[in-house]
Amino acid sequence: MDIQILNKYFENFSIEHDSKITCSPIFIVGAPRSGTTFLYQLIVSMFNVEYPTNFIAKFWGNPVVGYILQSELLANEKEEFVSSFKSHHGFTENELLEPHEFGYFWSRWFDHSKSHYTSCDAKVNKDLIHTIDTLQTISNKNWVFKNLTLGLKIPLIKKLFPNAKFIYIQRDPYDTALSLYKGRIERFGSDEAWWSLEPKEINEIKKLSPKEQVVAQVYYINKQIEEDLHKLSSDDYLQIDYDLFETNVKGYTAQLKQLLGAEIKNHINIPFKKNTKENQYSDLLKPFVKKYKLLKDNQWS
Repeated sequence: MDIQILNKYFENFSIEHDSKITCSPIFIVGAPRSGTTFLYQLIVSMFNVEYPTNFIAKFWGNPVVGYILQSELLANEKEEFVSSFKSHHGFTENELLEPHEFGYFWSRWFDHSKSHYTSCDAKVNKDLIHTIDTLQTISNKNWVFKNLTLGLKIPLIKKLFPNAKFIYIQRDPYDTALSLYKGRIERFGSDEAWWSLEPKEINEIKKLSPKEQVVAQVYYINKQIEEDLHKLSSDDYLQIDYDLFETNVKGYTAQLKQLLGAEIKNHINIPFKKNTKENQYSDLLKPFVKKYKLLKDNQWS
């Protein structure tokens, strides 16, 4: 049977659950190429949490079905799972228990025809709430999700899931913009093709040169996330500096444990990736990254 047909059938399959929800969904947010996938892999490897695996993602029409099947078929493997920490442009290895962005699932609920930003007053089918609540209830664990589009709808996510918490990872804007620019070349063979997350300022950003676009893309995504997070209680989010993580593993691990509300299940050697600013695009982008500060001061020209 075609997987599309199977998921269409599962959309109408519902499991009742206790309406009292005590778990908290956790959302990893940040600009693309800022370390979100690395953090996602680290959390699911180290902490006793649930998350959409590559296996569960096959059942995007109803991930509750995928979770139940996974619990029956892969329980032992899941208990011992540690990520390979391999990924390419945000996609993990095609191994059943690696974490998945869950794009097909999340795109069902939101209108992304203009940008990936969604306002707090947008109408969302209540089945989304029911699905996430059911996953948390039957697993009795907090679930961790990483889909970058959700970082541009934080007030709405908090409205839908009052217990929601957020982990915001930020990387040096130079490295982030440089990686985005390099990604355009690698994926499309041109720096003119837009790649990845679209903030609500997308139409204005596209009027800029490609090198300016990636800088503005990073700026406006971070700006939206920071503005929205700062409206929340400080207990509802954690901000992580990717560039400082390696020198403060103990501190960040303790903060993650508290926010996640989960025990450490595996003590692992974290394979930090070394950044280098010396590549073929480095000099091309330097003048434009300097404009990041000008954008913050509203002096872009």
